[in-house]
This record gives sequence, structure tokens and C-alpha cells, in this order.
Amino acid sequence: MINLIDYSTIKQVFVSNSGQRLALTTNGQYYYWDDATQNYSLANLSSLPTGSQMVGIDCDNAGNFYALIYSNISGQSGYYLTSWNSTSQVWAAPVLVQTATSGAYTAFSAINDNEVWLVNSDSSIQQYTWNATTQQFDLGYNSFIGAVEITTGKGDGSVWALDNQGSLYSWDGTDFNLFNGGNNPALKQIVALNSQTLLGLDNNGNIYAWSTNANSFIELDNVFGNLPVFSQIQIDETGILYGITNQSIPYQVGNISSILGLNNSSGQPFGMTTKLLRI
Repeated sequence: MINLIDYSTIKQVFVSNSGQRLALTTNGQYYYWDDATQNYSLANLSSLPTGSQMVGIDCDNAGNFYALIYSNISGQSGYYLTSWNSTSQVWAAPVLVQTATSGAYTAFSAINDNEVWLVNSDSSIQQYTWNATTQQFDLGYNSFIGAVEITTGKGDGSVWALDNQGSLYSWDGTDFNLFNGGNNPALKQIVALNSQTLLGLDNNGNIYAWSTNANSFIELDNVFGNLPVFSQIQIDETGILYGITNQSIPYQVGNISSILGLNNSSGQPFGMTTKLLRI
């Protein structure tokens, strides 16, 4: 099914790289962008186990999308990890991450198919890593910071969390610590290419970019005029920012790295366009 997507119904995008996207619409359908044909296609979910509930989707920077699903497979209810890419267009066989007895998960992020991060319903962060010997996921880090969102950097595997007050935390390999001493705007979403290239969205739909030169987040409205109000943002593997406005109109924003002194300086100059997002 080609080009059947209604752009005004897009409520979330998942950006793997500059050529591969998934879009979730308000009616619960997923579409993927076919860069070769320059068309949208409806993603086929029929290979997922019957009755599966989609908990969350994330992706790496190589075109692989990871989904955490809640399902009952062979009598075992729990949370399973599966993956998809536009080449195979088939969801991989689900692998059990955790049984249902551990509680419900409210947020999900994946570094790859061997390491996933979850936020439990009690707002604790849990890390699961693949054990090649036992062929199962082992619980690694487990701590409570009142988290509401977890995200991982596409380029370096860094891990970031937001609490219910919008404070930003970074993972140091052992624990989560307030980023920049907590001297950051209250954010509702954070996207990261790596530990240097961070972009955040506040509750008013304003975008902030981390500047290593200024050692602070810079509100883009103060740098570039006439930015719309955004409801969601994403970043690709080159540092290009994508977003959906509060009018459900997708935009593409050019690379801002060289202007704000971020780590990544590749990509096109900054520019706003009303051209529909290539998701």
C-alpha cells in the first residue's frame, strides 16, 4: 500500500537514519519510508504474535527498528524484544526480556538487540543485557529516580533519562547523575546523537540544543526566528533534526551543529522548510 498516509494524522516519528523512518498515525498504523521508490508504505504487523501489545519502538542508526511488545508466547506472558528493517520487512522472532511479574513498563529505548533500557511503572530505570551463554536477557542496572523517559544516543550508546519534573540525567556507566548540575530547562523529550549532540523539547513546544561552547542549552527560538511550536522531535545519524508541529504538520530542520558548536558538523546548513517530512 503506497502513499496512503495522511500527514495530518502522524503523531510520532522514529528516525533511524537519513533514509529510513517509521511513522505512527493516530489510528495506530505504522508506515515506513522507502527511500528507493520515494514512497510511503504501510508496515505489515501480521508477523507479530497474535494479541501482542506494542509497548515502545526505538532504533539504531543503521536502519534497524526495535520494538518492545507485551505478549503471551507458548504460555509465557511477558515483555519481548523484536526487530524490523525495511529490507526484510518481517518482524524477527520475539525474545523474552522479562516476565509479566516484574510490573508494567512505560518507556523503552534500545541501544541494539543486545541492550535495552526500560522505565517501570514505579518510575525505576532497568537495564537488560543479552547473555550469550544462557541465551537470555539479564537484569543489569536497576534504580529509582522517578524517571518518565529513557533514550539512548545513536552514535555512542550514551543513555539519558528525564524525571517527572523534566530534569535531565546522564548515565556514567555506573549510575545516573544530573546533567550539567541540573541547570537545564525542564524538558518533556530528549533526543541524542551522542554525549555532545543533544536536543530537548519543553512542554511549550520549544526546542533547546546543547552547546558545548556555552556549556548550556540554547533555545532555538532565540537563534532562529519564526520556528513553529513542536509536539515531537527526532534526530538522525548525521545530526539533522526532524519534528512534528502542534498542528500535526511535519517539518525537516537542517543540521545546526556548526552554528551551536556541537560535536557533529556534517550535514546541510540550518533551514526550515514546510516540505513534508520524509519519514
